Amino acid sequence: MLLAAVVLYFAAVHLAPAALRRAWPKEVAVAILFALGASLAAWNHLRSAADVVPILLFSCLCWINCVAIDQWERGESRGWLIGAAALCVGVAAVILLHQQRPVLSGAEAASALGFVLLDRERRRFTADALRVLADVVLLSPILFLPIAGSLA
Repeated sequence: MLLAAVVLYFAAVHLAPAALRRAWPKEVAVAILFALGASLAAWNHLRSAADVVPILLFSCLCWINCVAIDQWERGESRGWLIGAAALCVGVAAVILLHQQRPVLSGAEAASALGFVLLDRERRRFTADALRVLADVVLLSPILFLPIAGSLA
C-alpha cells in the first residue's frame, strides 16, 4: 500500500498538469509518506491510539520540515507559521504522550523545539545549512536511545 502511495505521489509530481502540481499540497504528501515509511517497522505493533499518536505527530514534524525548507529557500517567511506549528506539535507530544510514551514524548518535543529555535535563528545560516539542520532536527530520537534502552 505504501509503495502504491509513493508511485501515485511520483506520478502526480511528474505527470500531472502544471496547474494541478502547483495547487496540491506536496509538502503534506511528502510528510505523510516519509513518516509512514520511517515507522513501517512499528506498524505490526500498533495496538492503541497511544501507538498511533507518535506517528501522527512525526508526520506533523515532517510537514514542518518540508514547509520550513521551502520557505527558507525562497527567502520567504510567514514569521509565525513554522514556530507556531512546531510549538503546537511539541505541546501535543507532551500532553498526549507523556504518560504512556515518555521517551517518544521527549523526542518529538525536542524536535519541535529544534524547529522553533532554527526558525528563529534562520538568518544566521545559509540555505544549504538550514536544509541540513532541518533534517538534523528530525534526528532527535537518537539522543533518547540510551534512555529507551535502559527502560527495555
